[in-house]
Amino acid sequence: MDRGTLLTLYGSTDGSATVGTVSLNSDWFESAVKYIRLDKGISAKVWDVEVSKGPLTLLIKYTQDVTKGTVSWNSAKAVHLVSAGHLDIDRRRPLIVISGRSGNEALAFTWQQETATVSHISALVEFAPIEQ
Repeated sequence: MDRGTLLTLYGSTDGSATVGTVSLNSDWFESAVKYIRLDKGISAKVWDVEVSKGPLTLLIKYTQDVTKGTVSWNSAKAVHLVSAGHLDIDRRRPLIVISGRSGNEALAFTWQQETATVSHISALVEFAPIEQ
């Protein structure tokens, strides 16, 4: 089994809107990105999601083809922080696995809030060759 590369992705809500896409940052990125496109033969395994500060619903989304003019995003997992505080979802297995079969698949994180407030988001994602 090949070991993958673990990246911590992080971002925040803007505090002025009630819905949006998380601008993802990482030590590996030169600037923030709205989604991560998976290379052919690579899977993204989301191991841990942490949300804090203001209440929100974080949606882990994926698409089969990010190259289309109008991209159709599917919700794979939702994480709910129901009141101000801190929530860390960490399991022995990945929360979600998205496989790059064609090289057009992508992963994104979106958020929803009842009242616009600043919330912080981080996720531990492993990028590894698809296991046969």
